[in-house]
Amino acid sequence: MSEKVMMYYGPWSEEEIRFDASHWFSSGMYRPRHMGERNIRSATTMLRNQPKVFTAQDNDELCIDAIMALNSDYPAVDSSLLSETTPDDLYRRVRYVFSAFDEPARPVDSYQLYLKLNGERYIITFAIDAHTGEHLATGSYADKFDPEQPAFAEAKRIFAELDDQD
Repeated sequence: MSEKVMMYYGPWSEEEIRFDASHWFSSGMYRPRHMGERNIRSATTMLRNQPKVFTAQDNDELCIDAIMALNSDYPAVDSSLLSETTPDDLYRRVRYVFSAFDEPARPVDSYQLYLKLNGERYIITFAIDAHTGEHLATGSYADKFDPEQPAFAEAKRIFAELDDQD
């Protein structure tokens, strides 16, 4: 990829806050993410060529991500079951979503954990620093899954796939 790739970074603002991200694409770490009907290259997000592969050793960290997101976005949900008996298969329920830049030299990879808890389903989105692999406290949130909502069509497919594996 020889052309210059200008990407946004940080939180949204009215100013054009972009930087030259060409290195991240030419190194092979990331590739463009194309969006919408016209398949236009995103200037805010990209796709990692080799996302993190989660293993059973990641279960405790995934549990913490889930508890933090649920406590923040759904404080009435009893997430204590997660801390008392961490499910041993959380790592199998994670899917890579996309990557973006928090700062010009700081790519962050976003993942989603498809969680079943107390008879409900949640999608826990969390972020990992692409350099260190550290789970970030910022950028995590929970969505309660509603199979009737069109916005959850992909989540509906993933939950069905996971249900078949259970």
